[in-house]
Amino acid sequence: MSKINVGQIWQQSNGYKIVITAIDMDLIGEVIVIFQDGDVAYKSKEDTEFSFCTLLAEYPTWQQAINSKEFKNES
Repeated sequence: MSKINVGQIWQQSNGYKIVITAIDMDLIGEVIVIFQDGDVAYKSKEDTEFSFCTLLAEYPTWQQAINSKEFKNES
């Protein structure tokens, strides 16, 4: 599995795409993600579900990632 960084776009096995918006240093191993529908959630970097995700793209910032063609399903 790739190293998880802010600005990455991942696609979960169920087809949902998420963007890594932050890595929470207070909660070791937790990342904050935003889904295509705008929901925000905490996910464990070690979560079994994360190991089934595919890295689609990586941008310098999470703002660029959520505005990208990959996240918006544009060609």
